[in-house]
Amino acid sequence: MNGLSTLRYPSHIGVSFRFALFCALACVILSSCDKPNPTPELSDPIYRELQTAHGLVVKDVAEAEKELLEAKEALNTIIPQTRDRKQKTSAYFNTKKKLRLLKEREVYFSERLKTRRIDDRRSYLEAYRAKEPWPNPQEAKDYNTHMRLRTELIDWSRRAPASEPKKSEKANETPKKAEH
Repeated sequence: MNGLSTLRYPSHIGVSFRFALFCALACVILSSCDKPNPTPELSDPIYRELQTAHGLVVKDVAEAEKELLEAKEALNTIIPQTRDRKQKTSAYFNTKKKLRLLKEREVYFSERLKTRRIDDRRSYLEAYRAKEPWPNPQEAKDYNTHMRLRTELIDWSRRAPASEPKKSEKANETPKKAEH
């Protein structure tokens, strides 16, 4: 009989020591594997925000389609040549325009997600090979600043305080002599 097949631990080695040995071996094996993430875009905050915006637009499109069907049904039940007919026609075409704009936004976000996914995978591999942190915190900060400025309401009626001329400008001015 072969000595390898009947390998047994000595009786003085307890179960807890064997368990600790197994855990240490498992940690060494698992930590030695260093593979790049196959889906790095899922850890990108910009990509997640775009996904959220795309989901909201898809939901808005579904609601607008329901509104359009309701407006069309209401339009078909109204008596011709009345004020109500004009209002319902206007509401129908406004809803149709809103739906068209929402569908454009849906296409925009789906294309933006595709390009962001490609860019994320490319930049992740570059950062992985260079052993740099990813995602770039400066890029996320710039994106958040851009979105805040884009969505912030601007009060155009507020004026900047009038500034006084600088001292150097006052000194350079020469008084004009009156000509007769």
